[in-house]
Amino acid sequence: MLRKLRKGELLVDGLSAHLARHDVKAMIKQQPKNSLDVSTIIQNGVSENDIDVLVMGGYGAPNLQQKIFGGVNRKLLSIMLVPVIMSH
Repeated sequence: MLRKLRKGELLVDGLSAHLARHDVKAMIKQQPKNSLDVSTIIQNGVSENDIDVLVMGGYGAPNLQQKIFGGVNRKLLSIMLVPVIMSH
């Protein structure tokens, strides 16, 4: 039985195929929801997989919570131990 793909899955598959055409090995890993915040999950993934550089998009409009506590981008840029390439 075929299941309907979500929009995010289509985007990830397309990006993965594009990177493969340029001999870039990309690993797609879905993370289940848990009590950790997104920046901690990303930092743990970088550490556990011995990643040399993090490439990520910096999207979103700041809401009040992000203005007070900071968003994922701000947290990652302040704690990340590897180079971060960010694009909007």
